[in-house]
Amino acid sequence: LFLENTVLAYKGNDCLTWPFARNSAGYGHLIAGGRHQLVSRIVCERVRGAASSPTHQARHLCGNGHLGCCSPAHLDWGTATENCSDRILHGTVLRGEDSPAAKLTSNEVLAIRARMEAGETVFNVAQEFDISPGHVSGIRNRRKWGWLR
Repeated sequence: LFLENTVLAYKGNDCLTWPFARNSAGYGHLIAGGRHQLVSRIVCERVRGAASSPTHQARHLCGNGHLGCCSPAHLDWGTATENCSDRILHGTVLRGEDSPAAKLTSNEVLAIRARMEAGETVFNVAQEFDISPGHVSGIRNRRKWGWLR
């Protein structure tokens, strides 16, 4: 009833936070049809119609899906690529040294690139920064940290 009477009836422009269960990433979820479903996907389907394909995702145009936003005005269908671009635009993706798994800082990555351009070997640079030669190659070829200029 909350979904029908409150969320789908909401006409405001501000985020509307799902007050019930959320998954580990902060997105609202509920049990419907005997299975766990994302609230954003249910709301998007009710407001925008069925997704173009099974791979389409409910995009949070506000960037606050991880905070439980389920506002109908903030949801639209999009591809995984569009959703990823949204996360970068909103600053909600952890990349580079913001990632808890990062072993390097932005300055170290720039230093690695400079040393590779100067002709140092992958193995020497890898050893000095305590990372694998494959990681150094990925940095050099911009498969890793490619967004850093």
